[in-house]
Amino acid sequence: MIWPIVAILGALYIPGAIGVRMLTVRGPERHGDCAYPVLRTLAWAPLLSVVVAAASGTAVYPLHIRWNWATYLVCYAIVLVVIAAIRMAVLAHERRKNPHIPRHKRTYALTYLREKVRNRRGTPAAPEPHGAFARVLPSVFGVLTAAVLIVARLVRHVPSPDQITQNYDTVFHTNVVANIVINGQASSLHALSPVRETYPIAFQQFAALGNLAAPSITVPAATMACWIAFAAIVYPISMLYLVRVICGRHMLTDFAAPALAAVAGGMPYLLLDWGTLYSMGTGQMLMPVLFAAAWRWFTVTWNRGARACWAGIGWMLLGTAAVSFAHFRVMMTFLLLVIPVFLYWCVQFGKYIRHRYGKRALRITLSCVVLAIVLVFLAGLAVFARMYLVNNTRPISSHLNGGQAQVTDTWGSAIMRFLTGTPINSLGQHMPVDWILAVLLAIAIVSIVALRTPWRRWGLLFLGSYVLLGIICVASAATMADWAKIITALWYKDQRRPFSAWAMVAIPLVCIGLIAFTDWWDTRMRTRKSVVRAIPRTLFCVLTVLCVLVSPQANAMAASVGTTMQFAQDGQDAPMLTQDEYLLLKRLAKDVPAQDTIVADPWNGSGFALAVGDRSLFYPHLAMVWDEDHAYLASHLDQIETDPRVCQILDQYHLRWYLDMGGSFMPSPQHAVFEGMDNVPHSALKLVDSQGRAALYEITACPVH
Repeated sequence: MIWPIVAILGALYIPGAIGVRMLTVRGPERHGDCAYPVLRTLAWAPLLSVVVAAASGTAVYPLHIRWNWATYLVCYAIVLVVIAAIRMAVLAHERRKNPHIPRHKRTYALTYLREKVRNRRGTPAAPEPHGAFARVLPSVFGVLTAAVLIVARLVRHVPSPDQITQNYDTVFHTNVVANIVINGQASSLHALSPVRETYPIAFQQFAALGNLAAPSITVPAATMACWIAFAAIVYPISMLYLVRVICGRHMLTDFAAPALAAVAGGMPYLLLDWGTLYSMGTGQMLMPVLFAAAWRWFTVTWNRGARACWAGIGWMLLGTAAVSFAHFRVMMTFLLLVIPVFLYWCVQFGKYIRHRYGKRALRITLSCVVLAIVLVFLAGLAVFARMYLVNNTRPISSHLNGGQAQVTDTWGSAIMRFLTGTPINSLGQHMPVDWILAVLLAIAIVSIVALRTPWRRWGLLFLGSYVLLGIICVASAATMADWAKIITALWYKDQRRPFSAWAMVAIPLVCIGLIAFTDWWDTRMRTRKSVVRAIPRTLFCVLTVLCVLVSPQANAMAASVGTTMQFAQDGQDAPMLTQDEYLLLKRLAKDVPAQDTIVADPWNGSGFALAVGDRSLFYPHLAMVWDEDHAYLASHLDQIETDPRVCQILDQYHLRWYLDMGGSFMPSPQHAVFEGMDNVPHSALKLVDSQGRAALYEITACPVH
């Protein structure tokens, strides 16, 4: 497992870091996030890599080129060459504007080095090595603490990387990874033909790279390795970057921000436990970087000159592309949370327009903005009406009343759960409350509201985002009213999807509030001894360490993940696979040729044959719009000895293998089409391999040519 994790992290960070450093505009003024080039590079590198991976997979598909390590690296090299060419063109343009710059500075490499030296002139002398090392220690310890605890809790409750969440969604996700590994098809516009075409599969692409780097492991193990890379490394660094952009460098927050990412709000286990939403979880782990870029632009960069303004917009577009390629529905959460800081920018922009161009220009600008908002709102209403009101196949009353949309709380308990950051697991059970984190959050909110410090403005903006997220989560959890279905429709009235962003809002709130309190305390205790002034920081640091190490909520969430990943007992249908069935799937390649396709009921666990056994399936997912041949064979395979059309379909598609692994793992109307596979006569089959009740047969009743 170590090698695929290292390979995935290398694919995310090494070319990404080169690209981000080439994209970074360095000028004589270093402020905000630009003052932390190493952290900025580490935060943005995975986003650039996700964009390149997704774009390259889609681009090479029409050319019939396999997507693999070579394709990914070649496409990345092309992207880096394009970035270098653009940068050299910009530098050449700057030279024409400033002809006094020596000619030897025109080349990119020399310009990069000399700019770095020139930018340091006039700034304070570089700190001593031990001083710089001491400043980065809290960040390093915070990230390492989060990484170790996330992996340790997972390993404790999920003893084998081959274990997978055996549910509806996992069949699709793991089969997509296997499809990329086996067939080299990595286009988000052809995710798993013919099951589903358009679907964001950037996470699955990196899982496939991990499997290609270590072919001896299974696809489920490679998928778990990819989740560990994103959850244990990418996510804590993203949270550190977000807090650093907002709060600057503080020893307490540099440790607390990444460390709390391992426990706050059930993350990063929440979406792994519920439905194995790998793609959406990846988007949530990348979103803090996009939010940091938006926050920086709306509060500072937009008014720092044209170059900084357009550069900030470029970074936001890159972040939007990365999060969308991970899972576009995460953008709905981002747009919700960015509303307060966007409104703040609107006020500041209005003041700027009025001061520079007058009241008439302000009125025209306001009219255009209002018109644009109204048009977007009307477009949203049209899409909503078409999906849920006009189209009777997906009425809102039924589509948003599924298992994930049921009421789980009263109004009081839903509000309390959100305020304390307490999620529910896949079974709808309430997780324990992390009272230490709840107390830290309460102190932070009181400090932001009550203390008149320079941090109050930013804290109130984040508090606005926190309230908006709470409205969505509470409405999803506490009522089945139609108004709740409408305002939560972008999240399928599923409280877990928006709740996974709780940590992204709560952790910066905690950090802002704690900085505000400690600054206020320092001001009040200015004449006291340094020991007295250090009391709040020491206390908050101790509480953070205790919260991270002994978090009952994180332990319970990891245990819930372990429960959802357990194999079924021998002879049981739920969840899908027993250990015997899993082992039989791993041996499929021994008997079934690589070019052959297996017929099986995907609802009994056979749907994992592609992911676990590397062999193609006639039914690669549990449900889709089956064509006539697929539907007929699924309903009439038990009539193989009497119905000539069954043999005709088997012969047409060269199907000569049948896999029997018990019954459906759950009752569902979608399974009705497969009832013809329940009692296939053994006289029409020849046993090839078996383990437990799972059996692989060769179809002998029909001579397949």
